[in-house]
Amino acid sequence: MTAQDVIEAALQELGILVSGGTLNPDDLSWGLGKLNRFLNTLSSDGLNLHYRIEESFPLVSGTASYTIGSGADFDTVRPNMIESAFIRDSNHDYSLNIRPISEYWGLSEKTTEGRPVKLYYGSTYPNGTIYLYYVPDSAYTMHIVSQKPLITYASAITEASLPGEYEDCLVLNLAIRMASRYGKATSRELQLSARDALGNMRGLNLSGQMKGVDLDLPGTRQGIYNIDSDC
Repeated sequence: MTAQDVIEAALQELGILVSGGTLNPDDLSWGLGKLNRFLNTLSSDGLNLHYRIEESFPLVSGTASYTIGSGADFDTVRPNMIESAFIRDSNHDYSLNIRPISEYWGLSEKTTEGRPVKLYYGSTYPNGTIYLYYVPDSAYTMHIVSQKPLITYASAITEASLPGEYEDCLVLNLAIRMASRYGKATSRELQLSARDALGNMRGLNLSGQMKGVDLDLPGTRQGIYNIDSDC
């Protein structure tokens, strides 16, 4: 779901945009700013949102470890966790077994070469490090599916695969924040739905039950959140 998808869905909730309709650039830019401010508000309130993404990276023969993050060997947003991975070799895919980093440190022999069968992820800062076993014996391509923090959308076409609970919360609460620009009153039903969606996401986030999400919630606050606070 792109940022534009979220913005358009919010305007459809308000009856401003019909399905299949398009936004003019000014409205889209304004909506992106409104969405990102809402995301910043969620973050400051202790809610950490994550999205799922698949990426591919080239491996170097004879190199077992790769940093991942901004400016790292794999130059991308640093993952909070790696869910799954596979090696692509001559149009054939071979799954990698994701194992805890502690297991890697316990290996007595780390230099055996071959097609990698295990991946270990050290989620250090500012960049994480991926360790492979076996050490690649060829320039394979590695695909990983990871969870990354959703801080803001870089552009309207930035895409993030979000859990349904996240999508509902963003769309419904963004609709409330956008209504005044178009002279629209928000219905009681929309307000309650937005509050419920935010409450559902908060409960899942705080309890650590969000499927596939590795939560890190320092300083989380459990006060009542005002959905109109940054309109």
